[in-house]
Amino acid sequence: MKTFSLFALLLLAVGCERPRPCDSSFCPTGCCDVTGICHPGYETQACGSKAGMCMACGSGELCTDGACVPTGGAGGGSSGAAGGGEQMNAGGTGSTAGGGMMSTAGGSGATAGGGMMGTAGGGSMSGCACNTSAACTGSCSCDTDCAVTVATCPASRTDTTAISSTSTLSGVALADSMNGWAVGSGGTLLKLTNGMWSKVTAPSGSFAYDLTDVKLTDAQNGWAVGTWNAPGGFVYGMGLKLANGTWTVSQNSLAWGLMAIDLVDASNGWAVGQKNQLVRISGGSYSPGSPGSGSQLNGVDVIDMNTGWAVGAGGTIRRLQNGTWAAATSPTTSTLYAIALTDALNGWAVGEAGTVLKLTNGTWAAVPAVTNQALKSITLGAGGTAWAVGSAGTVLRLNGGAFEQCAHLSTALEAVSTSGGVTWAVGPGAHRRQLE
Repeated sequence: MKTFSLFALLLLAVGCERPRPCDSSFCPTGCCDVTGICHPGYETQACGSKAGMCMACGSGELCTDGACVPTGGAGGGSSGAAGGGEQMNAGGTGSTAGGGMMSTAGGSGATAGGGMMGTAGGGSMSGCACNTSAACTGSCSCDTDCAVTVATCPASRTDTTAISSTSTLSGVALADSMNGWAVGSGGTLLKLTNGMWSKVTAPSGSFAYDLTDVKLTDAQNGWAVGTWNAPGGFVYGMGLKLANGTWTVSQNSLAWGLMAIDLVDASNGWAVGQKNQLVRISGGSYSPGSPGSGSQLNGVDVIDMNTGWAVGAGGTIRRLQNGTWAAATSPTTSTLYAIALTDALNGWAVGEAGTVLKLTNGTWAAVPAVTNQALKSITLGAGGTAWAVGSAGTVLRLNGGAFEQCAHLSTALEAVSTSGGVTWAVGPGAHRRQLE
């Protein structure tokens, strides 16, 4: 047990960002987990030998000579050895080392025999049950929040440019691969110019304000929204407009704070916020609806001024059809933080406890979670790619139509944006992380 504890500490120290090579010269008698760490190979949660992939033995199994061997105890069902058969494991059935499909409480995946599971250097992995008690089941290695950690994402880097700000950055938007903006608490505005970040003085307003989201039509034009922090604890919605590279206050009197915005063009779009607030931006002017009751809306994506979707607290989903917003059926009660559409009837939404929803032909459905961390933002790239980020530095990437977890980074992430094959994520402490 002491030996395994030492290996566990090494795993935590190395982290998910930098997988190490693991081969027979480095790990001749043990097994390799998905991050490239060598384990002794005799523990039930990391069983294997000769630098093979570590497996987690199921209920009623022991790790003997680098293999999970049935003991005949509680575990249910019948079990086949390396040739396949049927095995009960946390509510699922499947074959073991012989290949095939394995069902574990969080989804399905192939084990050592082939299928979808790859090594630390590439491929995708599944078959690990994820739950809020951080109990891992299935033939795979699990990270601290019980999600499969894979090493298929490009190496990321933290921008270390000295910027006199420790604000939490809650919004980021790229105009192209080299230019964009990030916004945050205290009215923070950071500008990305030719790949370099710098701080820009924000316009003064009636009260101190926090910015929550930003969208651009190009590097010189866009909008940002947020909240005025008025005396007496009152919070009002506000907005900034970027025109020809200069920010000005565009709105300061909305009844409730704004959380997100999306644009159709430089003068038209929609913003959403507290108390079910839905604000139309038309010709550069805000036209608030009738807020005052209802769930907070955290994310919005519109195709045009008459078509789009918004998401929010308690799994709230609103649909914009023919210029009118209405409640839509939601498959979850988990709070949703962000949404990204591929078109009017297809897209994704993410939220608390690793919630991921997929919109297909106008209908929302939940997909198996690969983390139990809150997912705060999602962005879609070219060629069907997508990124989602969130608490504990969680980073997910869409691979082959399903999200997989890349890493837990050192800092929480609040927002992400991609353009031209470049992706930036931002978070507390004015943190800026380039994911690709």
